Amino acid sequence: MPEAFCLRSLDHKKIDRIMDVRASWGRRMITNNYGGSWRGSWVPLQITDQMRMDVHRLCTFFQQETGDHKIMIASDWIYVYTPDLDLPKRIWDLDYLDHTRMTLSTFDSVGKPGTVYLQNPDHLYRSYFRQRKLESDQGNRVRGFLSAQQGLRMSASLRYWTEKEQESWLKEYYFIDHDDQGILTMLALIDPRLIRKTLSISSDK
Repeated sequence: MPEAFCLRSLDHKKIDRIMDVRASWGRRMITNNYGGSWRGSWVPLQITDQMRMDVHRLCTFFQQETGDHKIMIASDWIYVYTPDLDLPKRIWDLDYLDHTRMTLSTFDSVGKPGTVYLQNPDHLYRSYFRQRKLESDQGNRVRGFLSAQQGLRMSASLRYWTEKEQESWLKEYYFIDHDDQGILTMLALIDPRLIRKTLSISSDK
């Protein structure tokens, strides 16, 4: 769907605000010649009333959808993951979508949702960090705390982060494996917004 990325927050006011800003640009890309061999041309950006209405209609659809589902958006593509086999049918029935560009894939789910399966797990939980920029003192406190803990395992990327004192950004794929939930309490004392989610770890035999 054109302008689908406006749906990321499923908020009608934000949809209008983003579209108004984009429409005021009037251009999609800057293609000036910066002294090299590459050249291009301005491409007008046109957000029609129909495009705006369709995005709002789909926003309302997902706002009212109570079944278990997850939405991921990349540019103009919307990916919907759900165990509800009726949801794809309801989406297909939306006449303002381009059915020629819609596909459906199914797979057998293994294990319980919200669980990480490892062959030989050494810990009970896996906690993922939230992507955010830390102030210098916060970063140093997080690094010092994680490095001092004997009862957890850091992902390779997080361990590398703890060794780079000049790096201020935590990434959402950084994680720790641990047994003691008190570790999360200690991290929350440094900053309550550090941890994004915690999953159980089970053995995959």
